[in-house]
Amino acid sequence: MSILVRFRAVPAAGLLLALACVCVPQANGADPRDPKARTDLPAPPAKAPPAPAAPQISAEDLAQAEKASKLLPNPAPAAGLETAAGWTLADWEDPGQLQKIDLANGPVKTLLRLASSGGKKGKSLITLTKDLPLPEKGLLRVAVYNPGPDPAQVALALWVSAAWAYYESAPAQVGAEAWKVLEFDLAASDFKTEKTKWQHTAKLAKGDAAKRLGVLVMGVPAGKPAAVYLCGLNIGAPTAAQPAPAGGESGPPAALKERIAKLKALLERAKQAGHDTSYFWPGGQDERLRELLDRRDYEGATRLVNEAFKDYEQFPPIPPR
Repeated sequence: MSILVRFRAVPAAGLLLALACVCVPQANGADPRDPKARTDLPAPPAKAPPAPAAPQISAEDLAQAEKASKLLPNPAPAAGLETAAGWTLADWEDPGQLQKIDLANGPVKTLLRLASSGGKKGKSLITLTKDLPLPEKGLLRVAVYNPGPDPAQVALALWVSAAWAYYESAPAQVGAEAWKVLEFDLAASDFKTEKTKWQHTAKLAKGDAAKRLGVLVMGVPAGKPAAVYLCGLNIGAPTAAQPAPAGGESGPPAALKERIAKLKALLERAKQAGHDTSYFWPGGQDERLRELLDRRDYEGATRLVNEAFKDYEQFPPIPPR
């Protein structure tokens, strides 16, 4: 049996063209032997969306902020963390609004305006993620202006240690249409946290440092809209103890003792009636008053007691819920 094989001459140019058709990769990685093109290749990276624009400050907002700044007590507080970049409105609390307002004229150059629309959570929150050392016996001071006709409450929030544990102070009340310098004692035992089942009985651990700082605003009663301006947000040491008076005199002045006695009697009557006393004497104020008296800061103690009477007298007692 014989086999006849015939060869046909192929021009060199034709051979190269055939090889090129076989070897050149197809679009999208398609195999010429597979009629379906591959679709598993990653798409080119999409262009990052532009950063959201900062909210515009209206002429009315600016005028209101300038008016508030001119009502500040003299001397105005030193600029603090309110000037830092990175403040944001927390989206897990009630809806609200945050404005950072720079002022050309006024005793301070920057105000933060925090407004709460009210709601079921009863509070709105702004936060600043920043490493902050917390002195063992220190205070967080902030000047707060409440432009509304009703009282508002402000509280401090801290996320501390590597675990970012959340601590929230007892709220402090700010009367209507008034500035008030709030001092949150970092050594107090009136913070609430998950470990205390959200009761105001927690204390910051020694050596703790904050990873994030927050400021909360709440209407009175809870859930009502409220707005405040903030400035002078600083963490520092408490006021130095005053020297003992000459002549061997000791203890607070008689007028302060009388005011403290009247305040205790008022608190006792309110509690017996089942009234809420937190709007004029929130948790932790007893400890704060004792600390002021121990340091012989009788001026600070008098101011603390007088502010409580002012808040109580400005608004009727809140009945039990």
